[in-house]
Amino acid sequence: MLLSRGRLSLVLALICAACEFHVGDPDWHPMWSDDEDAGDVDAAVSRRDAAVADDAGPGAGKADAAADGGGQDAAVVGPQDAGDASAADTSTDSPLMPADVVAVLARGTCGALEACMGPRLLRDSLDGKDCVEFRTRVYADGDLHWLEKSVSLGHVVFHASPLAACERELTALGCSVQSRRLPPSCEAALEGTVTVTDDPSQTQDCAIDHQCKGVAYCDKGMLESCPGTCAKLQANSLPCSASAQCVDGLICRGGLCAEPLSEGDGCTVRGGYGECPPGLVCQGATADLQCRSIASVYTGKLGDSCDAYGELCELDLVCASQSSATTAGLCKQPVAENAVCRRAVPNQCPIGQYCKDANPAVMNRAAPGVDGVCSDLPAAGQSCAAATSCMPYSFCSSTDSQCYAVQSLASTCSSSSECYGSRCEEGSCAPPLDCNAEP
Repeated sequence: MLLSRGRLSLVLALICAACEFHVGDPDWHPMWSDDEDAGDVDAAVSRRDAAVADDAGPGAGKADAAADGGGQDAAVVGPQDAGDASAADTSTDSPLMPADVVAVLARGTCGALEACMGPRLLRDSLDGKDCVEFRTRVYADGDLHWLEKSVSLGHVVFHASPLAACERELTALGCSVQSRRLPPSCEAALEGTVTVTDDPSQTQDCAIDHQCKGVAYCDKGMLESCPGTCAKLQANSLPCSASAQCVDGLICRGGLCAEPLSEGDGCTVRGGYGECPPGLVCQGATADLQCRSIASVYTGKLGDSCDAYGELCELDLVCASQSSATTAGLCKQPVAENAVCRRAVPNQCPIGQYCKDANPAVMNRAAPGVDGVCSDLPAAGQSCAAATSCMPYSFCSSTDSQCYAVQSLASTCSSSSECYGSRCEEGSCAPPLDCNAEP
C-alpha cells in the first residue's frame, strides 16, 4: 500500500503487501468453524492491506479547498517558523521536520477511526496491532519514504506550522476518513511544485503524489514504473487502480472510481470491514450479507442471547459460543490471560492469546461450545498449524504453516508479504522505486 496524497492509505486492515484499504478485517470471523482465523498468507496480507490501503482514508491527497494553494504561505520549517491561523497553537521542543509527517498522518487517521469504531473494535480490526504504531511503520516504508528526498530536491516545499491542525482536522473526519481527501491544513504542509498540464510536451516528471501541485496525483501507470507524470483526479465511473486517483468523496472500487458502500448495501465477507466503510460492518445470513452500522450490530448486554450471523454484543463484551450446532451464543465478559474461555466473537482472550483446547497436549482451538484455556499465540518462527494465527505484527503462512514477523526496510525477507512496505527485493525489504529526478 502506498500512502499517496490522495488517500491515507491506510488500509484498516494489516497490515502490508499490496495495501488497499478500508478499515480492515478483525482477527476473527463470526462463525464457529475451525477456519474462523484462517491463517494463510493471502488472508493475512489482505487483512493487513485493508487496514492501511488507499481505500482507507484521506490519503495524502489535496483537498479541493486547497487546490489553489491557499493556506500554503506558512514559513518553511525552521526555528523561526511563524505559523498560521490554522495551527496557531503548534509548539514543539524542536522544529518539526518532513520525517514527522508520517507520525502526524498516522495519529490523525487512527484518531478518526477510533472515534468512529471505538478503541476495542479498532484494535480487533487490526489483529491486536496498535493503529498508530502499525500505520506509522507502513507509511514510513511506502511512498513517504521518499518525502525527505523530495523536499531536499525542491520537488516538495515543506511547511511545519500546519501539521498540528492537520492532525486535529484528520481526526475530526471520523467515519468519513475513508473517502475524504486530506484537509487543507495537511495539504498546506506539503506543497507540490510539479504542475499538471494537458500539453504532452510540457509534462513534468514526478515520484510521489505530494510532488504534484493542486488536486492531482502522480500517475506511474498500471505497472508502477518510473518516472510518473502528474495527472488530474478521476471522476465517478472512470478507471482507477487506487483511491488516490479519485476525486474527493470517491474510492477505487472494482477498478472504477465510485462512492463507498452505504448502510444496507450488499457485501461478501461477514464480520469484515474491507468492503464496508468505517462505521459499518458486513453482517447477516449467508445469502443476505449487508453493510450494517456498528450501533445496530453490537447491541447485546451481558447475559443476552447473540448470534454470530446477526446481532452481537456491546463492544466491551463477546458473543461466546454455546454449541457447534448453531451460531447462537451468549454475551459474556472477556477473560484474563490463561483463564477458561470459549470460542467467541470477538476473541474472548486478551490480545496475543487464543482460546485453545483445554487438553495441554492439544494446540488446536477449543471446539465451539466447549471450555478451553487462553494460551499464547505462536510467535515468529513457530508453527501456526494448530492455532491458525500468530502474535500481533506477524502472520501465518499457508506455504509452511509458520509464523513470520512483518519486517521494516532493510530487514531480511523471502516474500513481499513479510514487509511493511510490500516490497521484498533480493532478500530484503525495500522501499518503492525511487523515481526522484535529480535537478
